[in-house]
Amino acid sequence: MSSFNFYISVPIADGAYSDFIDITSDVLENSVGNLKQKLASNEYDIGTIKFNKITVNLDNRKAKYSEANNPLSFFQSKRDESIIKITWDRNKQAISCGGLTCGFSYLSHPVEVYKGLLEDNTSKFDADSQVQTFNFLGTESIIGKTQVPYDDLNVLDDAETTIYNILNQASITKFLVVDQANITLSNNFIPDDITSLKNKKSLDALNEILFLGGGVLYIK
Repeated sequence: MSSFNFYISVPIADGAYSDFIDITSDVLENSVGNLKQKLASNEYDIGTIKFNKITVNLDNRKAKYSEANNPLSFFQSKRDESIIKITWDRNKQAISCGGLTCGFSYLSHPVEVYKGLLEDNTSKFDADSQVQTFNFLGTESIIGKTQVPYDDLNVLDDAETTIYNILNQASITKFLVVDQANITLSNNFIPDDITSLKNKKSLDALNEILFLGGGVLYIK
């Protein structure tokens, strides 16, 4: 019998993460939302791709999914940016040699179908039902959480190099592989000024550069 399994890894000290913890038994049956990805502007199918999103409802009667300041919670420092991993196993039942009819069973192993980051500012807790609701965005959403490393940028760099320098920071590369060879623009311009990128989120800065350079951000 096939099954989905849910695992969570939480932030610990110095930007590291815990091992994945199996939370499948706490996921409320039929409560998981559909996986969605859509454009920010739909009228003409033009716009920025919004990140994959999935909603998960959890039984929180033991306070395991409460804020990090709760001594019963397994979140050590914060809940935001915790990683969820969802796997699908076509046949979770163990198979013993000689105990099955030929043609009616098969070997299987778990396949990862989704990995995302907790967006904690949208979390909700229902005190009556003791249900904790979490929303997760694809791991690529980390780009929207990080600041532009402004001190590492140089106004003399072309736009492709600037994009690479914005993406090539540890908070992003621990989730995504950043290869400068994959960054090409129709108009690889050299800016007159980059002060507009200061104090911006990386995603906002990339949108600005991509618009001027005639580029599209695609993350596989």
